[in-house]
Amino acid sequence: MLKPLYCTFLVFVSFHSSSADYMKNNDGSLLIITESEQIEVADVFVSYPSNYTALVKLNLDHAILKFGHRDTEFLYTFSKHNAAQVDCIYYRDKLSQNGMGVRKAICNLNITLSDALENDFVYINQVPTAEDDFIFNPENSYEDGVQHLVYQDNSAEIYHSYKDLGDFLNGQFDLFLVDSKGVEVTYPDAIPVYQCQQQACAVVRLDNLTYAKQDERYITETLLHFQ
Repeated sequence: MLKPLYCTFLVFVSFHSSSADYMKNNDGSLLIITESEQIEVADVFVSYPSNYTALVKLNLDHAILKFGHRDTEFLYTFSKHNAAQVDCIYYRDKLSQNGMGVRKAICNLNITLSDALENDFVYINQVPTAEDDFIFNPENSYEDGVQHLVYQDNSAEIYHSYKDLGDFLNGQFDLFLVDSKGVEVTYPDAIPVYQCQQQACAVVRLDNLTYAKQDERYITETLLHFQ
């Protein structure tokens, strides 16, 4: 069973894949070069009208970024133990039915990149989407903002927190965490990272995923680790 959540602060953590190089081929495939072999994954960079896929840098490592319809965003990170396998899928979206934003990730997957690209929604949907429960009332001015509970266990509650109606409509929200002692902390750009075992999912850490424009790479930082 997954351990209950206890909050401890960590310093910056980088996610390093195994020693490998990743290259985009002209035919849209991904070439993975390790010390012992070369692996070619077909149709990784085949773009459609509603999808765009790119090879990006995450910290000092490579990752795959996919944009979908309605600005849906997936980021696939590679395992540090197997260069050809995906360890985590990060997901960002805004629900069309109620306007609620979604940020979450699932890790310890150890699946092929083809599987991840084809079934990303299947894996992400293993994590319950409490954002679906929110009902937007157009007659409410939301002067005090919007707070919606998206995760709860015996030691912590996590809310989506919008400062006002404008932030809600623009999809700009913070994660607001309340621990078992009532301590409240706000994390502006955090993404809850889940691990799932036997159909039970729990948050194991909060990551901050940002884009560094000056050197055109994504940076992942662990803000909070649950043990």
